Amino acid sequence: MATLFNKSFRYVELTDGHYEHGDYVHGALSVDRMVHGTVQSATYKEQIPAVTGTRNTGNVDIYSSDKLTCRTHGGNDGGYVCFGGNIYQLVSEQYYPHLRGIEHWKYVAEMVPAEEVPQEVKEAFAA
Repeated sequence: MATLFNKSFRYVELTDGHYEHGDYVHGALSVDRMVHGTVQSATYKEQIPAVTGTRNTGNVDIYSSDKLTCRTHGGNDGGYVCFGGNIYQLVSEQYYPHLRGIEHWKYVAEMVPAEEVPQEVKEAFAA
């Protein structure tokens, strides 16, 4: 596949979690790979709309030649990236098919507080 990016970043993903006795149990690590693309700090203007109705611990923009998985309202854990020593969870996706033969996606990811990062994700990025 053609790509706009000559960089790559590490991406991990968990299978869907579930509830056990009222407690949420994260899924198992299902994807751990390098992805063509880039992770960048979000601009101030991009972060303003993100604060409505959600915790805003910090956002990054992710541009990728690969389709990744975002967190969903149905409980999907989605994908994670590490940037600047912090772990971010993908929360939204935009598809850009405008360049002939070169597809890419833009994602927004929110920083996950260290105490809320699933253990499997911590271990994957520590390795």
